[in-house]
Amino acid sequence: MAQSDSNWTAGVREGDVLAGKYRVERVLGIGGTGVVVVVGQNIQVHEKIALKFILPGMLGNSEAVTRFIRESRAMMKITSDHVARVTDVGTFPNGGPYMVTEYLEGEDLANWVEHRGVLPVEQAVEFLLQACLAVADAHSVGIVHRDLKPSNLLCIRRPGGDLSIKVLDFGISKALRASVLAPASAHRASSLLGSPPYMSPEQLRAHADIDARTDIWALGVILFELMAGRPPFAADSVTELTIRVAGVRAPAIRSIRSDVPRGLEAAILKCLQKDREDRYSSVAALARDLLPFAPLGAKATVERVAGILAEADRSADGTGPSRSSHSAPPPASARTVPPAQRATVGGSFRSAVFAGAGLSVAVVVVAIVGSRIWVHETKLHRDVSHAAASSVPIPSADSVAAAPPVPPPDETPAAASPRPSAALSASPPSVPLAVSAIAPPRSEPLRRPPGAPHAAPRQARPPASPSTPSTAAPKVHCHPPYVIDSEGYRQYKPECL
Repeated sequence: MAQSDSNWTAGVREGDVLAGKYRVERVLGIGGTGVVVVVGQNIQVHEKIALKFILPGMLGNSEAVTRFIRESRAMMKITSDHVARVTDVGTFPNGGPYMVTEYLEGEDLANWVEHRGVLPVEQAVEFLLQACLAVADAHSVGIVHRDLKPSNLLCIRRPGGDLSIKVLDFGISKALRASVLAPASAHRASSLLGSPPYMSPEQLRAHADIDARTDIWALGVILFELMAGRPPFAADSVTELTIRVAGVRAPAIRSIRSDVPRGLEAAILKCLQKDREDRYSSVAALARDLLPFAPLGAKATVERVAGILAEADRSADGTGPSRSSHSAPPPASARTVPPAQRATVGGSFRSAVFAGAGLSVAVVVVAIVGSRIWVHETKLHRDVSHAAASSVPIPSADSVAAAPPVPPPDETPAAASPRPSAALSASPPSVPLAVSAIAPPRSEPLRRPPGAPHAAPRQARPPASPSTPSTAAPKVHCHPPYVIDSEGYRQYKPECL
């Protein structure tokens, strides 16, 4: 770090080049902890930047250095458009850390309220929803800001002319998970960090288990101040303020400003509940309740807030179980064999047993069905034989004309093709036999049409023995199983009976 004379207070002056590539243009300010903010230019890419570092005389203050490093790490993890983008971090030759961010021109909301007065309801809600986006991004990576206040909300103007909020100063942010900002995130439980008018009751009591709901308290205080012109709690000392925050109910904003909708007043009071269990559980829930009082187009902002936190709950960050998971680990006895392996072995054994049982059942069913088909087919042949031997009539001429034609000798119908086994036959040749069983009485001879040729004389059909069932397979050319003789009577083919 370059030094020029003994009367400079920031350690640098205009024209100095820091880290070999950042030229100082002017000093923006020096914080109470010795943090210097300067405006400069990256001489390599000719881009305007803001550079923060610690005064050389403060490098021996381990708490100040730790806080600076924590802010650098937090801002590098947060990628929201509503947080100043970090472009570089490093260390000067004297060991002091520095951080380079995008250069922002604007006005913080504390200065806005002081010089312009309170904000319209819709604009105040819109600004707070944009702050919720930055806070949601921080919470999604396990970081609590702990110092949200109007002076840390910078209002800038986008290239298109829209106003936008940037959340600044993550210097006292706290990691919800030890590995997020470790090892620089440890604090003594007794240290009071933050701005008392915006600190939650648990933060004022210096509780070590502060979580994301302390930021929700601060957002409620900010929204109250943007519309009322002052924070809900004020006192002359930190002790008195702590007593009021812990024991006095927050005032209703409508008692100060009557045009604030009752629903918005209820949302602010929910943020300012003494017991954090009674506050909003997340900034997504707060943003959802603020939506009815926001300008048109704010729905996309609310959906983004909810999406950021939902995605954080679904994704695993590798540092432990998900924040939404509260299931206890299985007992040690259940972990002797990996669960996946147990499931595979047990499942294979059960599958083999069920498959064997199913095959046995299938064999029995096929045998029973086959035997029933064989008995039914034999009984049907026997009944037809008896019917043919008695005076069973033949059909009329119309019925004969409608009967299916007899296939040529060299053609074998698909339905009459031999089957592998009678026990597996699911469709016995019962249709032609059923036709003969319902034929009209033979006592009414069929009148032969004029000019019809005479058929061969009728031949006697050997009677079938009812005691000896026929098990022969169906023969070919049995569709129909008869011929018409010269007198117009049906002559059944012996091989088809």
